[in-house]
Amino acid sequence: MSGIYGFSYLHSEVSHALLDDTIGALHYWNRIYGREAHDQMLFASSGIGCHLEHFSEEFPHASPVLTFRSGHAVVDALLFNRSELLEKLNMDASGASLSDEDLLLRWIDARGFEALAAVNGDFAGAIFDADSGAWTLFRDHMGVRPLYVYTDEKHFGFSTDLRALAAMPEADVSIDEKDFFIRASGTNPLSLRRTSFARIRCALPGAVTRITPGAEGYRCEEQVYWTPRRKKIRRSTVEDYRRELRELITDAVNRRCDAIPGLLGGELSGGLDSTVIDILLCRHGREAKFFSWSWDTDTIPLNEGEDERKTIDEICRREHTECHYMNAKEAVSVQDAGEVLLPPYVASPTLGVGSAWLRSQGARVVFSGHGGDEGVSHRGQRYELYCYGEYLTYFRYYWLDLKGKPLRLLRALRAGLKDASYNRRRSKESPTVMPSHLEVFVPSFRERMLREFTPQPFTFNFVPHLFVQQGGTRPRMDNAAYQGAVHGMRYLFPYVDYRVMDYALSIPRRLFVGHRNTRVLFRDAFRDLLPASLYARNYKDQASTRHLTTDTEQDLHQQIVSSLLGKLDPDNWKEYLDLDALNQLLLSSEGKAGGIGSVDGLLAYIGQCIMIQDVQKNAKRWREFDEQHKTV
Repeated sequence: MSGIYGFSYLHSEVSHALLDDTIGALHYWNRIYGREAHDQMLFASSGIGCHLEHFSEEFPHASPVLTFRSGHAVVDALLFNRSELLEKLNMDASGASLSDEDLLLRWIDARGFEALAAVNGDFAGAIFDADSGAWTLFRDHMGVRPLYVYTDEKHFGFSTDLRALAAMPEADVSIDEKDFFIRASGTNPLSLRRTSFARIRCALPGAVTRITPGAEGYRCEEQVYWTPRRKKIRRSTVEDYRRELRELITDAVNRRCDAIPGLLGGELSGGLDSTVIDILLCRHGREAKFFSWSWDTDTIPLNEGEDERKTIDEICRREHTECHYMNAKEAVSVQDAGEVLLPPYVASPTLGVGSAWLRSQGARVVFSGHGGDEGVSHRGQRYELYCYGEYLTYFRYYWLDLKGKPLRLLRALRAGLKDASYNRRRSKESPTVMPSHLEVFVPSFRERMLREFTPQPFTFNFVPHLFVQQGGTRPRMDNAAYQGAVHGMRYLFPYVDYRVMDYALSIPRRLFVGHRNTRVLFRDAFRDLLPASLYARNYKDQASTRHLTTDTEQDLHQQIVSSLLGKLDPDNWKEYLDLDALNQLLLSSEGKAGGIGSVDGLLAYIGQCIMIQDVQKNAKRWREFDEQHKTV
């Protein structure tokens, strides 16, 4: 992916030193995202730049900074429907060699920003009008390409990399207190916009954001061009739904294969989502390498019972390929990639392990099954049918449960209503919604946050389209964008193709939720491709964790707690965290026991807090890091 960036100061008289420091910081932290070419431009009080990534010699790359009408633009784009766009622009032959960036701008120029709804691709871009000082930002439908925005009363900036905005010399890097409280208290943290910093936000996916200077600061206006589940989709038969879902997913994989020359890479976990993607990748006919996050058998012996590695090996035998399993050496060394400061949205180091190994094999892209369970192969439950108003099927399942029982219909109605009431209440009272372990917060901060706190239901299991609209696919994509960039890779997400996601979220939910199992439509659509054992499985084993003993888990937990708390700067968190209470909780019997979604979640977030404080303290030291980088 390319790294794009830009900034403007509201006042017109800006010193050359401030301009150089600002664009220098943006340049430094975006440099890993594109290694093909770089260019940047400075104006009286603004700047724009791009580190360009390029894949195909068939479409020669354009200048990193492009012209658009009377202004300038930077674009990060990989398009999957080039031929359709060229045909609609009457440029079949004349535009055949246009870069994706140039083609996207010509499409916007001819059809307007609302026509982005018809562009199939991963993209983000910004256009600067030097005459008015206004910026126009745009992102792809699902937000595959990250784009962060900084605004205050004095200046504005945007960047592919979050750290670059924190590094601007006059940027306010105060934490977002609400985001901090939500994440540290174990409540639903999803958001399409929020970051860990109060002044830094994400540009809205599926939208065009216009930022214009005014007397009192910058004004932001958003124009949404696409949202998932825009309208209900109805077909005549279940077979029609199956066929169309399969055709869309297969087409999404094939389009991405066709857009990338050379060796391809894929993640293979042994679950439904990645298995379908990788089998389709093999059937496309291209050479591909596959990586699994599961440990190799030297680290964790093969289990005598169920083990996802057995499924992976079966898939590889059938498709005449191989899969590389993670080993301890790779897991330890992956972060040693020349980076001095991790962005706080990174929470999946295993993404880096996979990226590093696949890059070492010569691949440039990683096909991922992410986005499947979030919407396309959805792992729902009965209550989902109730939420979507499919009451007949909902109560019918309770009726089937009571076969042979007296007063069957009455009892089915009562059971369905009772469970609906329970699930509605549980969605509002579960640990993923209501704050937990509040004793770790400073009392004054805790009380203030609770007064302002509005819980957001965690809708993964029962309203998937809201889960996606809340930002359910974003965390993995943010992580993959960074980890992939560090290792010179790009992640591709066929399930996040907007046509696939929109279709899957817009069809009847009863097609996904069966009487005794879930993901029904998706399983049946690809039944002939799946190993029989995987088709029948409702869960995925995690062999690497089942062999850990309780003593080993407790020792490891204590080591992690001591290491993390030792890195927290007390002065940095004294307004928010009671570190003594935090230490006591994490080392308590509850902490040793794990507490999935509770103490474990808090412990994971402490690691993110360390990244936050590092960005606050060190992002602006980019010149020192740059000098160190040059001398290595």
